[in-house]
Parts: sequence; C-alpha cells; structure tokens
Amino acid sequence: MVAAIAHVPVRSSAATKSVVAAASQSSRLAAPTDKHGVIDHERQQRSPSGIDDDRSPATSPRVNSPCVTAGLDDEDGEVDLRLRPLRVDDEAAYRAAQAELLADGFSFGFIQDAESFTEHVQRLERQRRGRDLGDLVESTWLVAEVAGQLVGRASIRHQLNEYLAFHSGHIGYGVRPAFRRRGYATEILRQSLIVARSYGIGPVLVTCDDDNIASAAVIEACGGQLERVVPGHESDDGVPFRRYWIP
Repeated sequence: MVAAIAHVPVRSSAATKSVVAAASQSSRLAAPTDKHGVIDHERQQRSPSGIDDDRSPATSPRVNSPCVTAGLDDEDGEVDLRLRPLRVDDEAAYRAAQAELLADGFSFGFIQDAESFTEHVQRLERQRRGRDLGDLVESTWLVAEVAGQLVGRASIRHQLNEYLAFHSGHIGYGVRPAFRRRGYATEILRQSLIVARSYGIGPVLVTCDDDNIASAAVIEACGGQLERVVPGHESDDGVPFRRYWIP
C-alpha cells in the first residue's frame, strides 16, 4: 500500500514522545514527499496511492485530526509500532523491502546508485536537517518497526514544491506486502501526523490514486477530507488521483 496520510489521537504520551523525539533527532521545521495506496502510501514515480519524490521546496499549512483505527491485531485495539530513523544496520531489511515494493511497482526507499548505504543514511539525516538539499525538499524519512522487523516507512515533507503541492502532499508511507492488513498503514499515518505537527505543518495534504480503495479508506479514517478527484488528463501520468486534507 502506498500513499500520503496522517493520524491524530495519541495512543500514549510515551509513544508520542518517542515519535517526536525520533523526528527531532535532526531537528528543523519543514517536510518531504510521497504517495500511493496498496499499502505504500507514497508516490515516487507514481504509484496507486502516494508520490514519493522529495524534490524542491514549497510551503505548508497546519494540522489537527482524529484517526479511527480498525482491523488491528492487538486485543486492546492498539498497534505496537514505532517510527524511527534509518540505521546503517538496517541495510539487509531495507534492500529486501525495496525489492518487494519494486515488484509491486512502488519504491520503499530512495537510495541512489552511486551511494553506499552508509552514505544514504547520512544523506537522509542531512535532508532532515535541511542541508545540501539540491533539488530535494527538506523532509523526515523514517522506518516503521514492529517487534524488531521493518514493516514499512514514512516520508514527511516539511515543505512542498509546486509538483508536490499538487500531486503528492506532505506525507507518503508504505507497508511491505507481508505486513499489510494489520492496521500498520493507519498507525504509520497517525504517527507521521504527530511528526508533521511537531514541525508546524497543517493542514496536511495527502493523496492517493482514485482506484486505491484501501489507501483512501485509511486517509478517511484519519480524518481526511476529500478536496477533489483530479482527472487523468490533469495528472502527470494520466492516472486520476484523490486530494485529501487532514485539518
């Protein structure tokens, strides 16, 4: 599943603090790119629910929104998932996730051919701090971890350029195929919204392909309000997509 979304209610103050702490580990108020929907809510080249292209900066709004979770594994209706920065020792899991999502037509991460994994981790940190951006936007890229396993990822764009402001929005996220339908997408979005708010972003723009029912349902469960469905002839890839705002 791919897309860009958010969530509000905090499961616990401790959980919230850990999410914000992970994001502020490289503090600065701004945001990146993503979108898509089969459970990768970002859109890189352009996937069913979320665009993940962190290029150039732009402006952003302010956020406040409740999220309704459903279909969770835990008896108490909670998902024991946390977002955290990528680490060098995540390489094997990262590359496995990349291969899985590429087979789905999406992208897990954005490592460049010319960079080592260590260099990639360092570049993400610089991007989060707004350093050496080039044509990228300032953003926070985090992995989603459950019981020691990487199950997905999130990209929170601190700023939007013209392209992102129309196609991709503030938040993109993805869930690996083997971990879908467990409530992880909603929880990733919920925690991503917390991070976005810590940067002063709101309302939050989230997009997904029009036929990505799963992604649309997650966005709406998190308070997404449909602005409009962009017809294919206005889309960069000819695919109609939905624009949601989370207040």
